[in-house]
Amino acid sequence: MSGPVYTYFDLGTDSSVLSADLPSGSYFANLYSWSLSRADGSGNFLPVSATLVSSSSPAFTIFNQTTTTVSFEFETDGQLVTVGSGRLNVDVTVSEVPSVCTPLAGGCPAGSWCAPSELTGTPLHCVAEGPIAEGAACSSPSDCAANTSCFDFGSGAVCARLCSSADFNLPCSSGSTCTPRGVDYGVCTADAVEASAGSGGSE
Repeated sequence: MSGPVYTYFDLGTDSSVLSADLPSGSYFANLYSWSLSRADGSGNFLPVSATLVSSSSPAFTIFNQTTTTVSFEFETDGQLVTVGSGRLNVDVTVSEVPSVCTPLAGGCPAGSWCAPSELTGTPLHCVAEGPIAEGAACSSPSDCAANTSCFDFGSGAVCARLCSSADFNLPCSSGSTCTPRGVDYGVCTADAVEASAGSGGSE
């Protein structure tokens, strides 16, 4: 993974999921020196002929405390096998800059919204709306519609409604609660869901 920081992962012979905490920013995942093996049922792994059908160097973005999934897809014996799906989480402190828009409220052109700077890890700016609605499954924050972002509360990543610090611990319009995720923003979650996510450690 290359970007604000560089790090190396080794999937090994018996792992298909990796998770890491990375600073906010834009990255590239570079896959190299790979081979695909299949378990033979006796504890051994035998190499199989495979073709990488996805990009070997996908770009991705990390936002503060959200979940981004990077996948590599292979084809073997006519069946697709996806490996390398993992969660990339980050916890950083971001300095505010003079406002160019009002977080979660307005001041951005059509098709974009004002994302809290603590969420993106960058100075306050307008970000493009994604096509995925609140509550639907997502792979990264850029997938999600205005005023939502990609979070995994323990049952898979979904686009969750964001809320401002003025609404911390107050009801959201959906009937959930505005749960703090930083100093300047929170996420609308059901109390039971948030408690479950918190008990599991990282998102």
